[in-house]
Formats: sequence, C-alpha cells, structure tokens
Amino acid sequence: MNKRVVFATLLALATFALTLTAWSEDKIEHPLKVLKAKLNNDAGRSSIMSSRGSMTVWLQNLADVPVDGVKMEVILYNDRNRPVETLTREIGELDAGKKQVLTFKWDVLAERTVKPRIFVYYNGGEPEPIKFEGDPPVW
Repeated sequence: MNKRVVFATLLALATFALTLTAWSEDKIEHPLKVLKAKLNNDAGRSSIMSSRGSMTVWLQNLADVPVDGVKMEVILYNDRNRPVETLTREIGELDAGKKQVLTFKWDVLAERTVKPRIFVYYNGGEPEPIKFEGDPPVW
C-alpha cells in the first residue's frame, strides 16, 4: 500500500476521533445557561474605521446549588474571523435558580464589523475552571 494513502487514512481517522471527542465534551450539561443575548450594533454612529456596539446577556443558574467562580467572556471577531477584542465580566457566585444580566460595550478601531462569541467559565471542582460556549437561543 502506498505510504501517502496510509498516512492520509491515519490522519483522517485521527481528525475524526478528535472531532468526536470535542463534540461529546460540548454536550455536557452545564449548571449555567445563556438564556438570551441582545446585540446592538451602533452602525449609524460608528465612523468608517471603527465598530461600536453593545450586547446584553441573560445568564441563569439551573442547578439546585450555588455555582462559584462564574465569569463571562465575550470575544469579538472581525470579518476575517480573527479575534480583535476580549471583554470579561467577573460574576463570582451565582445562587441556585438566580439570573444575572450583563452588559458589554465596545468601540473597536480599524474594524467595520465585529461578531461576538460568548464563553462562560465556572468552578466545577477541577483545578482549572470549566469553559463552554454559550449559544443563546435568541439574538
């Protein structure tokens, strides 16, 4: 068998295994949930070389116990899918069943448009905080 074919097959299998592992880790039930995110791009007030906007995010603790070490991070990506700014808010402890509303504002120079991605961190008993992407059901 050709070495290139064997190498390509092994590479494809390794890629598939890594993708499957990442997908299964993403399906973990987290105690926190992003309920909603409202994006407001101030396109009319922005200059040609900047992107101004804000986003309000609703986060809820779905667990029956408080969750500590809660932090939310919004990473703004440009139209070339490169991160241009990271906005962070420390929440600390979120009591059982409670909701938290957070507002993030930005004014990014040299970028006409930005796309935000929401990440939530919390203490899950591991040495490192648990991180997941919070996809809101409503924008």
